[in-house]
Amino acid sequence: MQWRQEKGVRLDVNVERSTVVLSKMVSISIAFVAVFLFGCGSAKQNGTTITFWAIGAEGERVAPFVREFESLHPDIHVNLETIPWGSAHDKLLTAYAGNATPDLCQLGNTWIAELQAMNAIIALDSFISKSCVVRREDYFDGIWETNVVAGKVYGIPWYVDTRALFYRKDLLAQAGMTRPPEDWDELLEAASLLTVKHEKENKTVSYGLYLPVNPGLEWVEVFFAWQNGGEILKDNDCYANVESPEVREGFAYYLKFFEKGYSPKESNMTTNLYEAFASGYIGMFISGPWNVYEIKQRFPSLSNRWAVALLPANKNRASNAGGSSLVIFRSSKDKEAAWKLIEFLSTTEIQRDFYKASFDLPAVKEAWADSSLLGDPNMRAFYKQLESAKPFPRIPEWEQIADKMGQWIEAAVWGRYTLDEALAEMTRDINRVLEKRRWMLKNQKTLQ
Repeated sequence: MQWRQEKGVRLDVNVERSTVVLSKMVSISIAFVAVFLFGCGSAKQNGTTITFWAIGAEGERVAPFVREFESLHPDIHVNLETIPWGSAHDKLLTAYAGNATPDLCQLGNTWIAELQAMNAIIALDSFISKSCVVRREDYFDGIWETNVVAGKVYGIPWYVDTRALFYRKDLLAQAGMTRPPEDWDELLEAASLLTVKHEKENKTVSYGLYLPVNPGLEWVEVFFAWQNGGEILKDNDCYANVESPEVREGFAYYLKFFEKGYSPKESNMTTNLYEAFASGYIGMFISGPWNVYEIKQRFPSLSNRWAVALLPANKNRASNAGGSSLVIFRSSKDKEAAWKLIEFLSTTEIQRDFYKASFDLPAVKEAWADSSLLGDPNMRAFYKQLESAKPFPRIPEWEQIADKMGQWIEAAVWGRYTLDEALAEMTRDINRVLEKRRWMLKNQKTLQ
């Protein structure tokens, strides 16, 4: 795409953009291409301001791209506001209650269903059908599906993540395994090989695999249920399904690493996971793509001694479809202008450059055709893992359900309950959380 070079602007993540004086010829070229890329036949905006809420570091990193968007659309001004992740959810609910929502916003994928249930955000299908930029086939299947509720699309993936296996390939090779584990049996074997105990002192010197004792915020236990062919909920996501054979076996496999002593129970022993990984105290862990950059920055001396691999498979290799999406609020007075900004941020080149500025993985698959992405074996592992990613249940209650699961998994890890006892309690708690959903669906026709 030549239009950014013609404009005379190049993104540099470390240097502010300099003031650019455009010639008449270049201005005409930009105007033509802007109409081609973002207009798609829609009417020109006659001077408008839209508010864009971005969350966390992305709010700071997207600012130069927003200014570039404004230079292409001089009649649209973007009021960019950055919200900390810790307060974003509450701020959104307060804004909705006070009728003070922005025009568009970045949302974590698991929040889409909640905002949709509140009727706070609009379906984007009509915009997508006319778009020259946003096309369903350009996205990872699981990622796209996180934004689909009741058959309609409510968000456009902005950046993505999933989970993969980080492992110390040098330590694994020394233990006799020359490649990463590829299935559940091999993952147990690798964890066994990397777990070292001091026989005289009867203490563990190193653990094979770090798993969260309470996975309520990381949801790793769900992957094992999925990989065994299980689903957490059933009957239109109205009831718990955690006592099904498939889910039970997945959770039992999760617990096995603690039972065999391959994973540490004491969280204070892995307070700093990076240091534990670098020292060899932890041989493997499951996490997201941001840790590739973190490990490289924190421990350059560890270069070539660690790698990222796909999650070991059982019946499948499923992991979560994570990341953030862009939504338009129903209260927006200029939804067309908000959609133009979404389209701009969804173009292949902007997606690629935003990755270089933020290290957030592109949602658009074509943007991965870059040496810093598919040319990096660690990032290539995440690309392949994203092809097996799937969404969590798209219901407003999901995070409450995940919290309940984490609490009961922790109880089973510590032996306070047997797995079957914990699953029975988990079922009870999840079904209580879903009471309102069952009532709403049962009375939906009456309420309409």
